[in-house]
Amino acid sequence: MAYTLSSITSLGTVINEESTKDSNLFFMTIPGSDSTSAFALDILGTQRTITIKGVFTSADGTISTMISQLDGLVNGTQTKRNYHSDKSGSTYGVYIQSVRWSSEEGAVSKLDYEIVMTEGA
Repeated sequence: MAYTLSSITSLGTVINEESTKDSNLFFMTIPGSDSTSAFALDILGTQRTITIKGVFTSADGTISTMISQLDGLVNGTQTKRNYHSDKSGSTYGVYIQSVRWSSEEGAVSKLDYEIVMTEGA
């Protein structure tokens, strides 16, 4: 199975995928004490952030469609989407944190993009 994200027709070629799972530890330091005296509490749960970078190429003029789909991911009324990682073989329920795309002058058939997602219910 390929890399997929709900509502995106094709992600093109995903060239980089980064997944960070953070424990969100709560630390309480004691004034006048060294860090060895700090209290560490694992009470806030975990958070996973997934960033993908890719290149979308098209000879048939669908670059503008891809731009519309990318921009539509962050619309102020998000619901959970499914992201499938080809590398891990896992499917995650995600919300989109940010989208970035860029295109070079004269490269009318190539679009570079980055999508930052956070896993959630």
